[in-house]
Amino acid sequence: MPAGPLQRRDAIRHAFRLGSALALAAVVGCDAQASTEPPLTSATAPIASPDASQRAERATSTPARPLPTSVRRDLVPTRLMIWRVGIDAPVTAAEVAPGANGQLEIEVPESGVVTANASLGGHSTNNAWVVGHSRWHRVPQLLYTLPLVQAGDRMELESVDGATGARLPRLTFEVTELVVTDTETTARRVYGPTPDVPRLIVQTSARQTYDPEWILDRELVLGKSQVDLAGPMDDLSRYLLLLVIGRIEEASLRVLAGG
Repeated sequence: MPAGPLQRRDAIRHAFRLGSALALAAVVGCDAQASTEPPLTSATAPIASPDASQRAERATSTPARPLPTSVRRDLVPTRLMIWRVGIDAPVTAAEVAPGANGQLEIEVPESGVVTANASLGGHSTNNAWVVGHSRWHRVPQLLYTLPLVQAGDRMELESVDGATGARLPRLTFEVTELVVTDTETTARRVYGPTPDVPRLIVQTSARQTYDPEWILDRELVLGKSQVDLAGPMDDLSRYLLLLVIGRIEEASLRVLAGG
């Protein structure tokens, strides 16, 4: 565990300041369920009439609607699923309270995952952001399995529209990168220019301040992740984070673009 008042505050409160983007994570696993729909066999498949065949032929000759290059939506996560690594959990709104220095801090609960999107203002557009603990008092939590994610994996998200509160269809995202960051570089990514299309960022702690022991498996994380730090990795004053970032898949992008 880290030593000193600052790192003790990190360990006890596990909070991050709006604008500095310090965030942590925790979790409960769940297996994906296989479809119970029987396959369509030749014995049960309907026989198409000539008219139906002609309609199908005309439909296949109609060109697909072009994929939009830009969609702007405010997605507030309500459930996160990364089936391959056993993650399926509700996402609740993070509590926000003034810290000791007067700045707003977003607190992460001991277990479970939260989103700060309701507090991000315009920065929530196209940024579905989920944070939680990887470990709490050395006990693995929900996002402890996050380093097992691979580029190309699918993440699924249930969410509501931040502007209207309307429930949105379940959206899918493809993992494009895993990145080791610190609080400064995470802030640049989240509070930087708005992406052209929605992305999902799942964030957890990799190493606390002033604690040389990583929370996550260092070799596993560094073997598959980019490194984006504002200073030396060996500087123990840096709080290291792991970000798993996914880009919305085409089918979900078409759904959002269609309203």
